[in-house]
This record gives sequence, C-alpha cells and structure tokens, in this order.
Amino acid sequence: MANGTNFLVVDQSNESQALWKETLVAAFPECGVELCSSGEGALELAKSRKFSAIIASWELSPMTCLVFMQKLRELPKNTHSPFLIFAGRLSDRDAALAREFDIPDVLLAPFEETKVQKKINEMLEAEKDLDPTLRNLRKIEAWLIEKRVNEALSLVTSCLKKGPYAARAHCLYGDIWMLTGKYEQAEKAYKNAQNFDPEYSRAISGIGKCYLKMNKFQEAMSVFESLHKKIPGNLSRLVTMGNAYLDNGDNEKAREIFDKAKEIDSSSKEAAEGLGKIEFNEGNIEVASRLFRESGKGDELASYYNGMAIALVSQGKYDDALKLYNDALTAVPKNSKESLLYFNIGLALKKSDRFSEAVSAFSKSLLSDPGYTKALSGLVACARKAESKGETFDKKLADEAIKAHKEFKHNEKIAS
Repeated sequence: MANGTNFLVVDQSNESQALWKETLVAAFPECGVELCSSGEGALELAKSRKFSAIIASWELSPMTCLVFMQKLRELPKNTHSPFLIFAGRLSDRDAALAREFDIPDVLLAPFEETKVQKKINEMLEAEKDLDPTLRNLRKIEAWLIEKRVNEALSLVTSCLKKGPYAARAHCLYGDIWMLTGKYEQAEKAYKNAQNFDPEYSRAISGIGKCYLKMNKFQEAMSVFESLHKKIPGNLSRLVTMGNAYLDNGDNEKAREIFDKAKEIDSSSKEAAEGLGKIEFNEGNIEVASRLFRESGKGDELASYYNGMAIALVSQGKYDDALKLYNDALTAVPKNSKESLLYFNIGLALKKSDRFSEAVSAFSKSLLSDPGYTKALSGLVACARKAESKGETFDKKLADEAIKAHKEFKHNEKIAS
C-alpha cells in the first residue's frame, strides 16, 4: 500500500505537522508526506500533483478549510482525492457541506494514533478497490466537464440502478439533460435522484437550476434559499443565486448574496464580478472597474463599456462615447477586447467625420488583432477619405498596422 503513496497535510501548527508526518510514516514507511501551513500554498501544490490523500485542519486561516476544500475539488488532479478533515468540533451544517464535496471523513479530537491510521488505511483501500459504478460515475463527471455529452449519456444509463450511488447517477443524468437544453427531462432526473436520497443537495440544487432555465424564478429562488438556509457556505450556489437576482433586476438582493460569498471567500473572483456588474449598472464606473480587475474579467468590463458607448453613438453623442471608450481603455486590464474597443472608437470618429483620428484608432485595433479584417477595411477607407479632404494622419502607424496584417496572413497561409 505504501509504495507510491503520497500525502498532503495542511495545518498551521508546525508541531501538529510533525505529529502527522510521524504518524503517517509509522503506518506507511515508504510514503511521501508534503507539509503545508496554508490553504493557498496547498492549492498551488495540488494544481500539479495528485495526492493519495489530503489531510487538513478545519481551523485553517486566512483561507478557511471550508474554502480550501471547495477550491481543491475544482482542480482536475485532485477532484476525487480522499480528503480527511480533523477538527476540535464540527457543526452539523459544516459536516453537511463537506459531504456535498465528497468529503465524508472527519476526525474529531481527541483521536488516537491507531484510530487515525485505521481511518486513512480504509480511505486508501476504498480508493484502490473502487466500486465499478463509482468509477464510471467519475468518468462521466470528467466527460461532462469536457462537454462529451454523447459518451456520458451512453454510459450513465448503465448506472441508473438501485444501490449506494443511484442518487448520484440520476443527478448526473440530469446534468446531461441540462447541457442539452432539455430542462423538463433534467428536472425529472433530479427528482428521481431525490427518490433515492430525499436530502441529496446536488439534486435539489439541480432542480433549482432547471427552474431558472425554465423562467420559473420564484420557484428557483425558493429552492436555493431553502438549501442555503439548511447548508450555508456553498460558494458556487451563492454565485448562482446572486447572478439570478441580478438577471432579475434585483440589485439589492444580488449585492446581499455576493457580499455573503465575499465574507466566506474574500478572494472570490465570481463574487467580485457580480458586484462589479451591480456597481456598473448603478453608474459607479470607478468602483466597477476595480472589482472587474479583481475578478480578472476584463472582457466583461470591456463589454459593459462598449455597450454603453454604442448606445451613445446611436444617439449621435460622439464625444460622450469617445470619452467612455477612452475610460474603458484605461480601466480594463490590457488585452481585454482592446481591438474591439479601438475599432469602435474608429467607427465613432468616422461617423463624426474625424477621419485622420479614425485611421489611428483602426490602426491600433489592427495592431492589437492583426487578423481583424474589419479594422483593416476601416483603416483603408478612412485613410482614403482623409487624403481626399487634404487631412494628414499617422502614416507610420497605419503602415505598421498593415504590415502586421500582411505578416499574419502570410503565417496563416503557411500554417494551413
């Protein structure tokens, strides 16, 4: 059992780390033990390495174990790695949330060394002799991430039978129907999952998502709010709720939900994005820009700016639109739809008969994306117009952009 076995221990206490290493090496003499004092550091390790088992203290800080376990399950290499939580105490709600992420094993202090060794050995043995149905369900989950729907559908039907994994199988059946846009069939599958396990939160959450897709907003939020009240702390569910309220025009409720997500995980990019949308909708552009940068969703922010500026252009408010576009270029992270923003600046300048300036804007658009043929067309058209009116423009910049486009087309031809 020990050959090739490697553990990741996450605990802030150096003394506790040493005890864990001593315990693990005593039980599995040839094992490897990686020690980490923070959830952030452990996630970096888990991105590139698969661990036989991960052991974490519930009292982690500043990233809590609650956040760590959720982020860990998003990493392909350790999506299903056995996970053992040890704690002085754990509330029923926290234990229920852990089970949502396939973490049923919790050790409550005080615990004896022999008990620890026995528990870990059971975890490793279970992983070694994985039930065939569970193995197939894991394969289906991986296929769904890759959108391999047909393969997932052909395999899941063999798993829809009574047994310890029936609820999970029917839930995945529902996920498949969701991906194909067949929401009534998805709802039926999730409810079948509940027949096997009435408290199965994944199935309940799936029903809520079905209701959202079927435009049954009140029913959906009733499901999510009830589930959140019973098992709070699921970040993905909070983001789903926040976005649903946002799409329904309830900025106040959406803010409340996203704030809860940020309280749990201050680094949540999804919550920052949601709050950024709210601030943008309310006209607080500077705050929205900061939140979008925090979220890394520069393209989202660029789209928001772009939509507002296009509306101004359609009203003939060219100077206002240009100011907004330039604000966008300053506010959004570099390379976030930069080519599109410069292209639309060019269009606004062209419509306001400022052809020489338009040439520069189209040139910058083309330099940002040398394959953008619309930018090339705009550049050429405005250059001709400027010349016919006797206007001067930045010919060096225009030539540089055209050269970049030619090189792009040449390389594209070679590649094909």
